[in-house]
Amino acid sequence: MMGAHCGGTTMTSRSPSTSVRPARGASKRQVLGCATWRAALLGLLVLGACDHHGGSGQRVLNLPHCQGNAFLTVPPIPPAALSGIVPLGNLLPSGHTFPTDHLYLYLPVVSGPRPLYPLLAPGTGWITEIGSTQKEGQAAPDYQITFSPCAELEFDVAHVVSLEPSLASALSRPDFCSQYSTGGGTVSQCWAYVALPVSAGQTLGAASGFDFGAYDSRVAGPVANPARETFSTHWRHTVCPLDYFDDADKAAYYALLGTFNGSALRTVPPLCGTVYQDVAGTAQGLWFNPAAPESPEDPHMALVHDNVNPSLGVFSSGTTIAGMVDWAYPFTPSSAGLVNRDFDQVTPDGQLYCYDTFLPGSAPGLGTGIVLVSMPNATTLKIEHQSGGASKDCSNGGQPLAFTAPFTFIR
Repeated sequence: MMGAHCGGTTMTSRSPSTSVRPARGASKRQVLGCATWRAALLGLLVLGACDHHGGSGQRVLNLPHCQGNAFLTVPPIPPAALSGIVPLGNLLPSGHTFPTDHLYLYLPVVSGPRPLYPLLAPGTGWITEIGSTQKEGQAAPDYQITFSPCAELEFDVAHVVSLEPSLASALSRPDFCSQYSTGGGTVSQCWAYVALPVSAGQTLGAASGFDFGAYDSRVAGPVANPARETFSTHWRHTVCPLDYFDDADKAAYYALLGTFNGSALRTVPPLCGTVYQDVAGTAQGLWFNPAAPESPEDPHMALVHDNVNPSLGVFSSGTTIAGMVDWAYPFTPSSAGLVNRDFDQVTPDGQLYCYDTFLPGSAPGLGTGIVLVSMPNATTLKIEHQSGGASKDCSNGGQPLAFTAPFTFIR
């Protein structure tokens, strides 16, 4: 395939209704030069279902507009092979401090190497991105594939073990590579932008479980501050990829939504989970460290609900708050009072709210301490971890509770 050059590497253009995004967790500044060049190139594209050549002689792929949601006809891995599917909104700070925008598909835990399954194209369309990711200390990279059946919709599959030869060949000539830090380590990524037609059921590689995400630009989820929540060009368009399968496959996958091993299922709608938990004017949702860039997520915080059991509130704490670094802290929320109050009922009311009953084993860094929360106004959140005084809980040995050195997040 012919291509134009950006920074000495070859690239192909994207459809006009999708945007070129940096690697997950990477700063947009890391790829701004190439992204700006690509954005200018999008003006060459004309909507349609055929290929044509742009003025530079490169082959430009124009995707048809999406009609309806019936696009996926082949399970990438059979549902019967899986032990569980973790819903949208999983929390794994600090790398995934915010509710995660993809599903996790797990195979049963076995001794020795996990079995590999052929990874099949779930529908007919185009491969538009191929990536590799290697974390610090990881022996070999794993791979990501982006598939688009139409202009407004794309599906991402990550943690692929190996690629089919034509995809591996395309990735050997990446458009850009970058490094960034998240989760306490360095991540190296390379991406190739391609336009490779695929048919439903075609083998793309091999996988042993994988991450599965979907982004539909026809959908824009609710957030408290759209201007700030731009840390991902795709996050606000997150949808459940299972909803684009035919009814039989969708039902088979939906029956697995819960914990990784199937020991508990999500029973609260939406069963596929959600990333959209902001409640404007309350403490619930995503909060940003004003001294840090919006991406990666590590310095920030989320006050949300568990993705398998939404009756639980969760502090998802990144790297900012001393005493509660890099962990998710679930608790059973209360609907009254100032102790363990549900996040969507904490408002700028001048009150100091205290949290002290975290589930056993969930917070090794927090121990028996407490978390104090207050909202000075609708867009700021003060938060602090303390030991909890003499009683190690919100009663504080009968002493008044007060901030000593709170940190202020914004949204």
